[in-house]
Amino acid sequence: MLPSPPSRNNFGSADLSPHGLLAFPSGNSISIVNTRSMQLLFVTALRWSPLPLSHHLLSSEPSSSHLLLAIGDHQGRIGLLDFRLYSAVLWFDTDSKLGVQDLCWVQAWPNSYLLAAIKGPSILSLYNTTTGHYVWKYDASPEYFSCIRRDPFDSRRFCAIDLKGFMLSVVLQWVLGPCVSGVFCKGATASACKEV
Repeated sequence: MLPSPPSRNNFGSADLSPHGLLAFPSGNSISIVNTRSMQLLFVTALRWSPLPLSHHLLSSEPSSSHLLLAIGDHQGRIGLLDFRLYSAVLWFDTDSKLGVQDLCWVQAWPNSYLLAAIKGPSILSLYNTTTGHYVWKYDASPEYFSCIRRDPFDSRRFCAIDLKGFMLSVVLQWVLGPCVSGVFCKGATASACKEV
């Protein structure tokens, strides 16, 4: 699949990052090409950060940056883009080349979130959005997940739904101060988080 060519309406805009990523408009979307490998990066999932926006969106203070977008691509890469700084602030340590199907922000403790991701057909992972490391992983094979959504009434809970209607409900529990004490699936402890 190739992107459509830039048009006159895009006014010749393009930008090359210091990391070798070329972003250019393609009709009514944006294409990103890795200039070193000439690979086109297809964004397959994205979610805006749920953190509240500052009243001063163009402030240069690093702590005021809440205009974050989590993105995932077809090669399994996940990153956080800061539109105030016009760059990626963090690339996550992903351990597989399976494409990212969906992303979801989940509240780990007050004022802090983890990023849940569906990679490949059946792997559900939680990532620390400060370090980029994964803290929990669950393989639901032979099920095929289709989407992941956060509970609108409890932001510590999210559900992953598969193509046959199977639903996996996950709740983050914190009882030991600012540390996630466990990840609970279907009422049973699946794993304790090793780093948050």
